Amino acid sequence: ISQCQFNLTCASGCSGENRVISGVACDVDIIPNALYTIPDDLLYLYDNGFIYNWTTRSTDGQDNSTWAVTRTLNISALVAISMNVSFVNFASIGFLQTNDTVDDSPEPLVIRNDGTAFVNITAVATSLWKTVANPTAYYQFKIDNVTASGENKSFIASVSKISYTNVALTGSPLLCIAGLNYTNATDSAEIDLNVTVPPDEGSAARTSTITFTASLAECAGAGC
Repeated sequence: ISQCQFNLTCASGCSGENRVISGVACDVDIIPNALYTIPDDLLYLYDNGFIYNWTTRSTDGQDNSTWAVTRTLNISALVAISMNVSFVNFASIGFLQTNDTVDDSPEPLVIRNDGTAFVNITAVATSLWKTVANPTAYYQFKIDNVTASGENKSFIASVSKISYTNVALTGSPLLCIAGLNYTNATDSAEIDLNVTVPPDEGSAARTSTITFTASLAECAGAGC
């Protein structure tokens, strides 16, 4: 039974992805629908100017055929996010009192990367209070792991807002999550909210709409 060698090269400054894999089944007459699946994700995207070239050749262990015509593979990113938990209800908060979502009562917001690449996420929001506009210490957020489902290290903590930060006003986006992963095991993050009633705020229902925007993160290789 003949086997194939698979030669993959990454162009435009990403030679660390180059590889030659031997022992790939390629005799379709003996092994119908012979396939080879690259075991790990290819990280360099066409969106950033990178392309992959690949070719194969057959071998019987002693002699090799010539390499087949080189083909080109472009990997484009899909940027897509969704909210597993998209609404927080603090119910009634007393004068000058504080409430947050750290104790899961109410539950924090949960955002998920549904795309195919690492993403950065910014956030803006309409002002929550009548007497104090965003950004204010009376309305804050922070990013955390979704520990309930074991999704730790889903984002780059050193760049993300992991301590309480004033919520940005609409029109002034603030980076809140850096490098959110796209793999199913680690593709989500929590957004905890912390609200405090300002001293001059009257009593009535208050609402705020937070808008999250995802963009392709410039991230490839180890450390992403």
